[in-house]
Amino acid sequence: MTVQKDLATHAGALCVGTVAFALGDPSGGTLLATPITALAALGFTLKVGCAAKAEEKARNAAARVLSRNPEYSEEACQRALDLLKEAPATSRLDPKPLAAAIHGQDFEAVVVTHLLGVLALGDDDTHVREIIEAALVAGLVAAKNDADFRAGLTLELLLETARKQNIGLAIAKKTAADVADIKAMLSELIERQEENGSTAGDYTLEELVEAAEAFGGGTGSTKAELLAFLTTKAAEYNSFRTQIDQIDERVAGLGNLKAAAQNAAERLDFEEVENLLSMVHATELEIAWETASLRADNALLRGRTQQAFDLISVAADAFAAVDPVEPASRRTLDHRLYKHALRYGGDGFLHTIAMKRTAVDHITEIEQPGLLGDAQDALANALSNQGVRYGGEEGEKLLAEAITAYYEALRVRTEADHPVRWAMTQNNLGIALRNQGNRAGGEAGAKLLAEAVSAYRAALRVHTETNSPVQWAETQNNLGAALRSLGSNIGGKEGAKLLAEAVAAYRAALRVYTEAHHPVDWAMTQNNLGAVLRNQGSRTVGEEGAKLLAEAVATYQAALRVRTKLDHPVPWAMTQGNLALANEAIAEHESCTDRRPHLEAALAYAENALRIYDPEHMPYDFEKATQLRDRIAAKLAALED
Repeated sequence: MTVQKDLATHAGALCVGTVAFALGDPSGGTLLATPITALAALGFTLKVGCAAKAEEKARNAAARVLSRNPEYSEEACQRALDLLKEAPATSRLDPKPLAAAIHGQDFEAVVVTHLLGVLALGDDDTHVREIIEAALVAGLVAAKNDADFRAGLTLELLLETARKQNIGLAIAKKTAADVADIKAMLSELIERQEENGSTAGDYTLEELVEAAEAFGGGTGSTKAELLAFLTTKAAEYNSFRTQIDQIDERVAGLGNLKAAAQNAAERLDFEEVENLLSMVHATELEIAWETASLRADNALLRGRTQQAFDLISVAADAFAAVDPVEPASRRTLDHRLYKHALRYGGDGFLHTIAMKRTAVDHITEIEQPGLLGDAQDALANALSNQGVRYGGEEGEKLLAEAITAYYEALRVRTEADHPVRWAMTQNNLGIALRNQGNRAGGEAGAKLLAEAVSAYRAALRVHTETNSPVQWAETQNNLGAALRSLGSNIGGKEGAKLLAEAVAAYRAALRVYTEAHHPVDWAMTQNNLGAVLRNQGSRTVGEEGAKLLAEAVATYQAALRVRTKLDHPVPWAMTQGNLALANEAIAEHESCTDRRPHLEAALAYAENALRIYDPEHMPYDFEKATQLRDRIAAKLAALED
């Protein structure tokens, strides 16, 4: 239908404009917010090279979704098109959550939730809402996942196009960070790495240690390890430096607003005075938030999570003067501590839990159901990850709290009204159920693992390979993990069948998760595939079992091409532990003729893992790795008897 085609075209342009806006600033958030109507204009104007192809993919994806559903009438599609074209020009998308979400699975949800919240949808527009959401989600996924678009879009192109549309984007001028005393060394490290690869050069070990201390200290002790750590931090440092200081245009604009307020006061137009001063107040708060965010990034650059938490909390609370819900919203949408903990460990998850709990306590389900769902989901994610790192009752308690928070999120994130977010929460719920099931063991554990499998299969009703390939691959990977755990728990023929299903799920995920385009996710899936191959090999006798165990080792080794100690220390340690288990399994397999070399290799891998696992912040992993090391050492000692 012509109306469907027009709707798909407009949705495609809006999606490409939004993705371009989010990708335009790689440092994540120094661009001024822009009206939604301007994003569609940006998409229509951005018609060169990779952007044109991305717009075509987004348009075609939206058209496919619209054409597949016969219930999408021409009248409803026309209504949807009119609403998109008439989106209020005053509604603005904040680049902070947008830039943060573009690299994860929340992006479509962030955009669509905001847009649906400002469109003039009536009580009878449930069907129209569904049409808009379906078209935009499909278009956003297609544009975001276009590798050429992501690689080819430059900030200069975005700005030039934006200026043609009179979109108010501005780039911040930056000042030096408080780690500027080692800027010269960092610049040289980056240059050397680009030209020659990592090299210790002429720096002494003491100089490298001193430089590393500016970032909270490194995890290595050799010159090569410290240099690799500094090179990683140098990239973060350069990204951080592009965010420092205030935006000149915004500061200048404050002066204009204040002058206009003075003029209105002279005219005794007190209503105009209030409006203008309200804008001044809001802008000053936004600048203060951005400054606090930069200071928080600077703190995290040096591993100071408590300082980052305090800065974000105080800055968020300041917004209570203009909107009582805004502090909770800022806490909900700020994920920097969570991401820092994922990469470097430490107590970032604990601070995230505290931050999200505060947000949940200040959100009402009746007035802010969507925000409450976001906050509960974010809280549950932090609880789940911290629960995995804690052992015993404390870990089980945190996982149980995470499961409860996910179910709370699902009360407002329903499949009917919010299918994308519902599926994301189902996926995350499955992870917590699986981890809790692994802890419980026995019949209780099997029940939890079966619930996890059901949660993943439910998510796959929304996350399809065609419409949401990345989310589909993530869920397939997680489904494989649950099937593997359940198969190991049950045992026998049924268990073997579940392990085979797990292998199939992992291999399916690898159709999307390629090393070239999704290296981190590819490495994670390779690691998980190795685990189920190890389970299968341990159960299988003869040459076939030995072959499966060897394949598991090769799969783990492949994952380490991405999971390096300096770039991804915690995942690196996890894979080191898995390599220890795989070599131990080879030594114990009936086909092994010389156990010693495999046990020696296993011991070395276990000790590697213990170089990362922190007994204070990761006691569960530390305890497991210690038990593994001691068990392998005892087996080696027994060979001497």
